[in-house]
Amino acid sequence: MSLKMGLSMVEVKGDALLVIRKSQSNGLDKPKKGACIRDIQQLKRGFQICWFKHTPRMANRVAHTLATKGLKRG
Repeated sequence: MSLKMGLSMVEVKGDALLVIRKSQSNGLDKPKKGACIRDIQQLKRGFQICWFKHTPRMANRVAHTLATKGLKRG
């Protein structure tokens, strides 16, 4: 969605520290998590600048609730 909106800089926040760390790197990961990380790494190439920041789960509660409701609605 961000690429379609023409954004060139994005900040991605998440509460999964391992995913945030792996997304910042360009290294490969184990097959189970590797597919998700590869997708993230590929998408980040579309932006001029892409930051990844870890956010504690409690601080991420509103985003989690919105995402969950969005998925339920389709």
